[in-house]
Amino acid sequence: MVVLLGVFIPVDVLILAAGGRYLRVLGELAAEKGEFGGSTFGSFESLGLFRAEFVAADEDYSFYGNLSSPLLPVVAVAFLFWFFRARINGEVFTPDGHRRGRLWTVGAWVVPIVNLWFPRQIAGDIWKAGSPPGSRVSHVVVNAWWGMWVATNVLGIAGSSQMRRAEAFGELRAAVRTLLLSDLLDAAAAVLAIVFVWRLTALQHVRINTRTPLPEPA
Repeated sequence: MVVLLGVFIPVDVLILAAGGRYLRVLGELAAEKGEFGGSTFGSFESLGLFRAEFVAADEDYSFYGNLSSPLLPVVAVAFLFWFFRARINGEVFTPDGHRRGRLWTVGAWVVPIVNLWFPRQIAGDIWKAGSPPGSRVSHVVVNAWWGMWVATNVLGIAGSSQMRRAEAFGELRAAVRTLLLSDLLDAAAAVLAIVFVWRLTALQHVRINTRTPLPEPA
């Protein structure tokens, strides 16, 4: 699971590099054409030598931006399988410490609106159940991971919407900036997800190995 999540980090780095080049080309267009916000796509034919560089930068950014598309379903299925197993383990450690039913472990990710906080609640309950009994439980890792995950998705949706509505190079540049911020947070979320998975797995292994076995029936 950790390896699969780690794949997103170099992909995000490639996207950020391509996006940085894209922003540079758009900035050069701004200097060449004067008022940036007024440089509409209708003047595309007048870009001259910048046209080839603009097209190349646009194609590279689109190519690297789509690299994660075939990876996402694979990683999502693997993560949900791991998450469900972690929940089952959590129920063994703390049967009464879970606010949502077991089916929500998967369903919470796909149901609109509730997917903004139900998975965080479930993850927090699993994290608490896996922690040593009587210890003070810190949810810093869980909160940081979930905050980054929500932020990258919100910014991704906003940036994609800006991209679709863009009618001038200035608007396009703003959209790319939003999407690049989303990609940067996505890389951070991937790192925090790795920490979350690794740490929770380690906690549960300790609980399993130190758990007192049930007495044999008479």
